[in-house]
Amino acid sequence: MAPSAISPNAPEVSTGRPEAGPAKIYPVKEAHFDGYQAPQPDGYKKARQIGSDNVAIVIDNGSSAVRAGWSFEDNPRFSIPPVMAKYRDRKLGKTFAFAGSDVYADTTARGHMRNAFEAGSGVVCNWDVMEYVLDYLFLKLGIDGQNGAIDMPIVMTETLANLPYSRKSMNEILFECYGAPSTGLVVSSSHSSTHLIPVVGAARGQPRPARLNWGGSQSAEYLLKLIRLKYPGFTGKLNASQAEHMVRDHCFVAQDYVKEYPYTEEVIIQKSEEELARAAEKRKESGRRLQEQAAKMRLEKLVRKEQELDYYRSLQTRLASENKKESKRLLDAEDLKDENALAKTIKELDLSIRKSRQKDVETPPAPHEIQPEAGDRAEGEKAAEAARVAEIARLDQERREGDLEGWLEERRAARAALVKKLKERERLKADLGNRKSLASQIRMKSIAALASDTPAKKRRRGGDDDTFGADDDDWGIYRQVANDGDNSEDEEEDLGASLKALEAELLEHDPDFTELHTHDAQSDWSTSLIHAVLRGPRARDGGSAKEGHQLHLDDERLRVPEVVFLPSLAGLDQAGIVEIAADILMQRLGGQVDMRDVFMTGGATLFQGFEERLARELRGVLPVERQVK
Repeated sequence: MAPSAISPNAPEVSTGRPEAGPAKIYPVKEAHFDGYQAPQPDGYKKARQIGSDNVAIVIDNGSSAVRAGWSFEDNPRFSIPPVMAKYRDRKLGKTFAFAGSDVYADTTARGHMRNAFEAGSGVVCNWDVMEYVLDYLFLKLGIDGQNGAIDMPIVMTETLANLPYSRKSMNEILFECYGAPSTGLVVSSSHSSTHLIPVVGAARGQPRPARLNWGGSQSAEYLLKLIRLKYPGFTGKLNASQAEHMVRDHCFVAQDYVKEYPYTEEVIIQKSEEELARAAEKRKESGRRLQEQAAKMRLEKLVRKEQELDYYRSLQTRLASENKKESKRLLDAEDLKDENALAKTIKELDLSIRKSRQKDVETPPAPHEIQPEAGDRAEGEKAAEAARVAEIARLDQERREGDLEGWLEERRAARAALVKKLKERERLKADLGNRKSLASQIRMKSIAALASDTPAKKRRRGGDDDTFGADDDDWGIYRQVANDGDNSEDEEEDLGASLKALEAELLEHDPDFTELHTHDAQSDWSTSLIHAVLRGPRARDGGSAKEGHQLHLDDERLRVPEVVFLPSLAGLDQAGIVEIAADILMQRLGGQVDMRDVFMTGGATLFQGFEERLARELRGVLPVERQVK
């Protein structure tokens, strides 16, 4: 017989699951009253000792918990829920109000609990609840504000993209109910303009704000104008966006703008006899070195001309044995029209070489070229020339020893005239190289006028005769047409040699004239002031395309932001922000309002050094007892 299913002797059926231990029971937690929290006035006392300029009450206004503490502490002092409850006990005839965790102390209060925030958001909607929560926090922080006023700055968080109405209501509670510091000066330097707005008693615009017509866009435009003026031939194209980035990345505010352009007063140092002797010897050595350089240059040029003369003479000898076709080819290769042009070139080179030899090289002629009578005549002329030069040198020495200052003035004037003449020649060369210049246009008009004068086909007796040349001014047309750079090589060499000789004399006898004052030193582009302004202290590779597209920002970095402090730099007929602020604080307010807080906003206030410069200059115009923060 099969066993019964309910029989005690029935076998146990295995389910395949492990046996579970006893269940762990967790109680359901609920917000509850943690006990009475006593006020903590020690933080407020410490804040008063530090001073309100460096301390603030920090409130993290969250929708689940409102935390409050001091800025000089790492952790908040209190953390409470943003709730309150208010009800009236009819038996006692009293009205009770609870805030924060105290709401959970009474069962009746729980039934009347309200939240300061809208459900599901971080926006405050019940402002009476928010006011009770703030009262609770300020009392617990131990603030014994007189007449309910808070004499400490408040830093409070708000939800992202907070509604303007919610922000306005919070400001009204803080400023009107608690009397938080509500007096200050707002400096708003934006993209288009700069405003200074006084705030007195949480009311803006009384007295009226001031406007400065300068902002970020004007700064970028001003920098663009300075760059275009500084680099008129810049190959790249700059736009306003690039200028704005340069202003933001590279400009800064100087703490003292005048000190950025120092003026070094020249101090005359009295030198000893030994120092004067060493300086004189150094000047003599410099003069000798300049004379040697000039002689070396003339010798190199003479050697080059002699080589050219030998080449053209060999070419002339070769043409005598060649046919017409080959002769024509050889002449064309040297840019010569015919054999007459070749002979003319040889003659000019020969005259130039002889002239150079007579100056300072003194190369003796070959023995077979010397004729007895010609030699005697040449020696006589040479002796007479030497005597004349010696007499001129003697008179010059007497003049120098008798009146050194007058002699130096003559040498300086002669040097200035030579330098001016060299600059005029360089300018004329540059003008002739430019087809749009006035000198080049006059030259082209003269050539066109000569080309338009066609000669008569046949001259008849009694006909009109050509009167060109009757007036001496007619020959000036050839001087206008001729290019001075083509036939003035010898004259330019003479000017350079004369200038070096004058500078050598000045170096030897003028104590104020040094090598830095010579024409070569002043013509050196790498040491010029223009190079320092355009390219800075570094050398520049003129053939580099990379450097041709680079800009060097010098005083523009501090000149552009300086306009808000000194608008006249940009031609703006307005006062700077320091003068405007002083007028608002001392004149319009009459110095009666203790305005210490300055709030800066706007992108143009982010320049490096802007805050320090504004604070320093405001302290300079305000009374000593008034502090600016």
